[in-house]
Amino acid sequence: MLIRPPSSYIGTLTTHLYYLGMSPEIVRGHTTEGYPPAWLRGFLPAAVLAVIARGRTYGYAITQALEAAGLGHIKGGALYPVLTTLEKDGLVEATWVAGDGGPGRKMLTLTSAGRRQLETYSRQWVQFTGAVGTLLLAPTEASLSPSPVLHAEAPDHDAH
Repeated sequence: MLIRPPSSYIGTLTTHLYYLGMSPEIVRGHTTEGYPPAWLRGFLPAAVLAVIARGRTYGYAITQALEAAGLGHIKGGALYPVLTTLEKDGLVEATWVAGDGGPGRKMLTLTSAGRRQLETYSRQWVQFTGAVGTLLLAPTEASLSPSPVLHAEAPDHDAH
């Protein structure tokens, strides 16, 4: 049975943690050493949208929020191309704000298209993690029917 969190959590990193059965406090204490970089790269656009959905923000604050959520340190070389793509795709809107005694900041907000994309990512993430979790955490359950490919004899391509 899938229990949905309150609607105020939809579209945030908290939603993803909730579906994984993890509180933000648990994740903050988790080390990200060993996460394959491809996982983080693949999830980064959704994670960035989730952070921006919390309210107007900027690049460095996004990296801090991602790190606090347990994703480890995200370098600017990974983050800024994602932000550029999200802006180009109309999912986030950027405005320049003068800095207090320093350089200005590019402040980011989620557009309505960005909110819809984040909701799509949230649904897809729940389905994806459920499917992967089923494969990884319960490989011997009877509910998993073995793939015929895994048990079939490999064809002898050398025999003619």
